[in-house]
Amino acid sequence: MIAIYGSEDMPVGASRRFALDLNASPLHQLTPLKVDTERMNSRKDRKRVLKWAKAIEMHKAQ
Repeated sequence: MIAIYGSEDMPVGASRRFALDLNASPLHQLTPLKVDTERMNSRKDRKRVLKWAKAIEMHKAQ
């Protein structure tokens, strides 16, 4: 997930991993690997999130 917060100059992000089981019934295919969501708020993480956001914008422009 990418979020833009008004007073920040860089986007913030959140990361969560899931397991995808294509052989399970439709209600149980996607299962979180952890309960918690990781906040991506270090400078390194935020630069990575900014690259993701730019890549999404470039993809939408095509």
